[in-house]
Amino acid sequence: MYFPGDPLFAYDPILQSVTDDAARARLVAAYDHDLTTPEHALGYRWDIVLDGPAATWIEEGR
Repeated sequence: MYFPGDPLFAYDPILQSVTDDAARARLVAAYDHDLTTPEHALGYRWDIVLDGPAATWIEEGR
């Protein structure tokens, strides 16, 4: 899971190994205001899809 706007995306070898732009985008969590606790924690949503064409990318053999 990655957080949006990370300035180090271009240097991350795992993220850069995912060549499909849509699959790479699914690895980035989305800010969710409803999950945020003011002055305590920012809330993010990251849904994992286990199978099918929109499956979340995982390293094979791990």
